[in-house]
Amino acid sequence: MSARNSAAAQAAVLRARARRGVWQRLLAVLGVRTGRVRRADAVAARWEHGAAGEAATARLVAALGAQGWVIRHDLRMPGSRANLDHLLVSPCGTAVVVLDSKHWHRGRTTTMVGGRVHCGTDDRQAQVDAVASYARR
Repeated sequence: MSARNSAAAQAAVLRARARRGVWQRLLAVLGVRTGRVRRADAVAARWEHGAAGEAATARLVAALGAQGWVIRHDLRMPGSRANLDHLLVSPCGTAVVVLDSKHWHRGRTTTMVGGRVHCGTDDRQAQVDAVASYARR
């Protein structure tokens, strides 16, 4: 099963909404990008960057399927806007692994600093804590 990639879908929605309306479509045909369109494109680019990370993780874990692991991607969390990027269940069913793809800067090392996860100098612990809460649910 491949990732449905809700991040990529979100990027497409953002781009389409920014170009909705007669004037926006006309300006787009003329090659004019309004501030609204530029902002939407910037946000959409971040979603697409995340989608690429999710797709790369899906490719990496795909081989586990041949070994009996059940793999699911892009699962919506009931009662929430959040999703699980990847859920893996071991062949015997006793291990469940929740993976959240992060496409952080490849030139920066991910480390633990004072018990907190950092990517370069950026503190990313809040993202780790959020995924841990999803896994508990």
